[in-house]
Amino acid sequence: MRKLQRRKFLKKKKRSQQLFGIVLPPRSLRKYKALTYLAGPMQNARGNGAGWRTRLGQILLDRFGIYPQDPVKTETTKTGLNATKSKQLLKKLMVLVIRYHDKEAEQKFMKIMNRIISSDLEMIARCNFLIAKIEENVMSGGTLTELIDAARMFYWQRRYMPKNKKKPVYVLYHGRPENFSAWPLYFILLSGGRVFLVSRNNGHKEFLDYMQTKYDFERAEKRANGKQTRSRDIKSPRQ
Repeated sequence: MRKLQRRKFLKKKKRSQQLFGIVLPPRSLRKYKALTYLAGPMQNARGNGAGWRTRLGQILLDRFGIYPQDPVKTETTKTGLNATKSKQLLKKLMVLVIRYHDKEAEQKFMKIMNRIISSDLEMIARCNFLIAKIEENVMSGGTLTELIDAARMFYWQRRYMPKNKKKPVYVLYHGRPENFSAWPLYFILLSGGRVFLVSRNNGHKEFLDYMQTKYDFERAEKRANGKQTRSRDIKSPRQ
């Protein structure tokens, strides 16, 4: 009985941690300067959306020491299938659920989606910031949900944490600014994030330039703080 109660308590605790973004990363990921989560369309994207995640993730890792949490790569651990097979299975189950109201298919669908969503929310909760890719006229309910949940989560965390602990949501947008949805933009700005325009010509240049400027500023700020601390120690030596 006590074991069952403890399991329920741990599940509730884990869920609350996910909601408020206080999940600590595993030890294997603590060596990196920061963690991010790469949100974007998978179901209706070419190659399950793996291409841009791989390219951008490698740049973030090599240039800034930021570890990219990729939901495409973790699909096997969540469902036991690769991203392509998982997508095919979910499509079949959705047809059975929507068209035929199949209860067995519904149970299987809910079980798989529960694993996927809980795992992705945990990755979002432990990241330092979120990167989402949005394309004009491409519907992605999962990306939109992750973006809004992350922005809300980071907003509440900002209210109770110092300014240097902000967790912004950055969006790479391929489309016309006037067609960007107002709801996601509101939550993006709420988190302290911003939208970057992406095109075939510039790729992710605008976003990477911003990250470089931010990275250089933070490095300079740390150096300045270090010098101030050393100067204080010199002025007031230990008695």
